[in-house]
Amino acid sequence: MNGRLSALILGSASLLACNEVTLSLFPKADALTETGGSAAASGNGGASIAGDVSAGSGGTSAAGSGSAAGAGAEAGAPTPSVEGLVGQWPLDADADDAVGTNDGTLQGNASFTTDASRGHVLRCDGQSPGFAIGNLTSSSFTYAFWVWTDTASNQSGGPLDGNALLWANTAGAIDDFTLSVMNNRLDYISYDQTTAGSANVVDGTWHHVALTREDGGTAFLYLDGVADGSCGAGNGPVSSNPLVYIGGNPVDHRYFTGLIDDLRQYDRALGADEVQVLFTTTALP
Repeated sequence: MNGRLSALILGSASLLACNEVTLSLFPKADALTETGGSAAASGNGGASIAGDVSAGSGGTSAAGSGSAAGAGAEAGAPTPSVEGLVGQWPLDADADDAVGTNDGTLQGNASFTTDASRGHVLRCDGQSPGFAIGNLTSSSFTYAFWVWTDTASNQSGGPLDGNALLWANTAGAIDDFTLSVMNNRLDYISYDQTTAGSANVVDGTWHHVALTREDGGTAFLYLDGVADGSCGAGNGPVSSNPLVYIGGNPVDHRYFTGLIDDLRQYDRALGADEVQVLFTTTALP
């Protein structure tokens, strides 16, 4: 009996020693989580992927959800994004702002239709703008959205003569901005600085468009996550016009014909890597 008791005690001691070695080789799960969370928060200079509502929350789990959402996102649904999102218009059935309070107002005959690739989208008929929102654009900003058209644009002039995608112009002012399609390419003006893209956007294919402006620095055009033009940004606000029209210029009657989906506004100029992330995570499989 004593021999059996001694063997049992020795066996228990060996098991305990083994468990202590195991714990020393594999730290606690929460310690690993904290390490991973810190890495996610500090990666890419603060450009880690996070949810639309709170870019600061999520850590490792937010980065993981970014991959999942990128693989199975639905048109207009909240998807992973980069920091600074202040407005999002999914354009599924209305022009409401999904993350802020800047709800849009439909214009003219703008309507919603179902696209085979992106689901519910806004249809612009070339007779009026699609919708208008309050011009809450910060001095440094990004607008990003998806666009589809197979209708040739205006072919003569500059960005103010093009078929407007984003129009917040005021005659005689420089503290405004316009992004249009001219010569079938993107064309932009603000503070008398202009840049035109080089890629054709009138090809019956969905394209991701992003316009970034760093106040006092540079404005960039991006098409499908790739830089497509740049110019000086000027120095100062872009608040001359109290409204931003999407899909048309109501003063000069230069309108866009096609489809627009998932418009997003940021309160800072996104970097090239962040625009690429946005393009990837909002594309549909």
